[in-house]
Amino acid sequence: GVQDFQVVGTGVVRPGEGCDSSVLRGAVGTSVQGLHRYDARLAAVQTARTTPDGRGEVTLLLPRSLHYLPGDSLGVMAPNIPADVDAVWERISTSTTLTRDEVLTVSRTATGGGARDGDWREALVGLNVTMGEALSWVFDLRAPLVPGSLRDLADRLEDGGDRDAFAALADGAWESARRARELGAVHLVRAFPALALCPVDVFAHFPPISPRFYSAASSPLLGERRAVRLLVAPARRPPPPSSPHAASPLRRRWEGARTAARPLGHCAGYILGTSPGGRLPVFLGRTESLPCPDADLPVVAIATGTGVAPFLGFLEHRRAVRTRDPSVKLAPFWLFYGTRRWSTPLPATETETYFQEATLRDHHAHGVLTQLTVVLTHPPSGPHAGSGSVSLPSGPG
Repeated sequence: GVQDFQVVGTGVVRPGEGCDSSVLRGAVGTSVQGLHRYDARLAAVQTARTTPDGRGEVTLLLPRSLHYLPGDSLGVMAPNIPADVDAVWERISTSTTLTRDEVLTVSRTATGGGARDGDWREALVGLNVTMGEALSWVFDLRAPLVPGSLRDLADRLEDGGDRDAFAALADGAWESARRARELGAVHLVRAFPALALCPVDVFAHFPPISPRFYSAASSPLLGERRAVRLLVAPARRPPPPSSPHAASPLRRRWEGARTAARPLGHCAGYILGTSPGGRLPVFLGRTESLPCPDADLPVVAIATGTGVAPFLGFLEHRRAVRTRDPSVKLAPFWLFYGTRRWSTPLPATETETYFQEATLRDHHAHGVLTQLTVVLTHPPSGPHAGSGSVSLPSGPG
């Protein structure tokens, strides 16, 4: 395996002994470390529910080493789907005798010279990781490769149609293909059967998996301190934009290379598809731009959909502060909330007509949410046509 890999990759990645960094083994083990600027840990899914429109609410139990505050966000790392990993590894395996589970140590030159101070690939140097882990957890197999990487890989193809079509990606067709989400490694291997890839190409050219950030919709002062609630919105994918290449042989290649993604979106689908008791790799993101306001500071908040999450955390925090000290007088909190659905008039009901209705009603009933104005983003037809908003009156407090 070592000799073969040296032939393919000039010895820039070498098998390592053991896995002292425990990188990414949290998928089946006990801990996960992020690979580029992130130090991810495993959080357990306590509860999860999905509304009829696909939006979700998930409660995670954080490890004892993570302590969040209202306004903070949680970064979630979602792995590539197994079908994508299998497709890319199948192509790589034809150029090496390395196994998918053999532990490798990444050297600086393995990253194609890109491992400079401040560059995300710097975090890969010295990393002990298997190719299976790298393709699953480190590199985004659907994110677009940059033109420079495409030009380098084009040299692997023979002269003629394949090479010309590939070169067109790095030249005139790159932007349209990128916008259509058709330039990931998994698209390339399916659209160009003759494209050869070696393990070093993964580390030198593939872009990293980027985390998705979700604001905490809860407060550690109310209930279990390590329990954090997240609101998850499904991805609504618009159709690929039209382009001058829509009828070209290049576009027809991509049409044949399309593969099924996770329902509801890559990260949202991963979160909502994890059953209670399962674990997700997460890390904490401190939010300096939206700190939790003091309880005696009046607040006017504006949000739509799952964007209401940090304000729910603020409301929970205020409620907890007053629970601890009933003499505390809370300042007014007025929320303008945009949503697609509402009830007219707003009845006292346990059935949610708009997202998080029950939670907002509860805060209003306890005088924490002073006033709620629901703004309809898609006005209804019928007797209430033209009505764009409705308010719960100023509550007790």
